[in-house]
Amino acid sequence: MPRIKFTKAAVASLGLRADEKEQFYFDAAMPGFGIRLQGDAARWIAQYRVNGATRRVTLGRVGILDMDKARLAAKAVLAKADLGVDTQREKKDARQRATSTLGSLVKAYLDEYERLVRHNTYRSARLYLNSHWKSLHATPVNQIDHGDVAARLAIIRKDSGNSSANHARIALSGFYGWAIENGYAHVSPVMRTRVRKSKAKKDAGRTTGRARVLSHEELAEIWKACEKDEYGKIVKLLILTLQRRGEIAGLGWSEIDTVRNKVAILPPERTKNGLEHLVPFSPAALAILETVPLRNDRDLLFGERAGPFSGFSKSKKDLDKRIVERRLKIDPGAKPMPRWTLHDLRRTGSTGMNESPPLGLGVQPHIVEAVLNHVSGHKRGVAGIYNKALYFTEKRQALDLWAEFVISLVGQLKATPSTLKDRTEDHARFAETTAV
Repeated sequence: MPRIKFTKAAVASLGLRADEKEQFYFDAAMPGFGIRLQGDAARWIAQYRVNGATRRVTLGRVGILDMDKARLAAKAVLAKADLGVDTQREKKDARQRATSTLGSLVKAYLDEYERLVRHNTYRSARLYLNSHWKSLHATPVNQIDHGDVAARLAIIRKDSGNSSANHARIALSGFYGWAIENGYAHVSPVMRTRVRKSKAKKDAGRTTGRARVLSHEELAEIWKACEKDEYGKIVKLLILTLQRRGEIAGLGWSEIDTVRNKVAILPPERTKNGLEHLVPFSPAALAILETVPLRNDRDLLFGERAGPFSGFSKSKKDLDKRIVERRLKIDPGAKPMPRWTLHDLRRTGSTGMNESPPLGLGVQPHIVEAVLNHVSGHKRGVAGIYNKALYFTEKRQALDLWAEFVISLVGQLKATPSTLKDRTEDHARFAETTAV
């Protein structure tokens, strides 16, 4: 391709021969900065290579965009290419995001979601995304902002109540987690919207279970009423890690790396969705693990004989009894804590992470989903492995923040573990001696 020194006179003299439909000229002083002649049009371009492929970006029309400004624009594109950034791809993705409406993407999301979750879960997501968010279906997903979501939630709340608004919020949060992973959006507009407590239905003085979110005071009460036995350690780990009851009660030393990565790696057979799950441990969680004795006859941390801890019913009643006793010491007329379950600890942590400061931590919803190991559109296979790597740091940061928040609630600010190196080496030796 011809190279010439770009001057105003040289550019003005350029043209196509009668037998030419297209021609390129490049600046001798700046390789990659050029002009594309096509028909009666002349356009400034920047041409570069990224990952072995030649790319070309149109900067503007000659005569409309000044040459000096075109040169600066080309310089910026070429500098990004040196860093491995594909400007042409960025522009293509931006155009795709601009035309990717909520309605057009909901179907693709639901097609994937249906294969990954139970039918009732899928039906619920489909209902809320296709009905409650229908008014936003024509809007590109990257143009829907916090105000749009907050305004729509207010309407749903007014027309259908807090419970419907909360479920609609969860459905949209799951969708945006998928949209961010697939490059259709950069941030979730659901962030900083709040879950509103539904009016408690009463049955013999008890609130119904599945919508229970504990208050900060209740969470602190539960923590302080835990004893230093296995159940107390399990409950505190449930609070700090937000994992499912069986996942913590069935923890094995062979699943835990307490030294290098400070993480539990739960195998697919031990998770609800059948996907391997990495659970980062905060300093407070590590401090609790340090108090669990290593037993030479078993890999499991908790429980007796061959199985994991199983005495949940009696231990929960004893814990509730201690909470009442602590309340009565402060106020002789105090009532028992309204009915709660261990799963409420998980929901409470999720709500606390999602809510905006000062009530919560303001963690992005798709990161909270990753902490909880919810599927919510996450892919299996190679993409699933990539997502675990992508969010591991964010999950650790979120759980560290949550642990600090919890410890501040209970007034125990010095929950830092001592070294666990010797214990981990013992665990490794134990795993080797018991390997089949």
